Amino acid sequence: MDLRLRSFGQFAEAAGLLDATLKDKTIVTFCTGGIRCEKAAPLLIANGFRSVYQLDGGILQYFEECGDAHFKGRCFVFDERVTLDGNLQPLPADQR
Repeated sequence: MDLRLRSFGQFAEAAGLLDATLKDKTIVTFCTGGIRCEKAAPLLIANGFRSVYQLDGGILQYFEECGDAHFKGRCFVFDERVTLDGNLQPLPADQR
């Protein structure tokens, strides 16, 4: 689900506006290095979400350990301003 946030600072308010039917669903939070999801998961729990998990170490560590077998999408990495695939390879500019 894309909340269309411009910054993580907007997440707390957005979490409170999420559809109540999602509160019984399993939610997995992830970020590139594991910092924002450390904050996102507790915010979701505080808003009544019951089954919230996070990817330990972030999506980049997951890719290092598991590759892209269970991942669909793209990963935008802020430190180099590139998009990576599940094998940690930069995507061409037209696929970002």
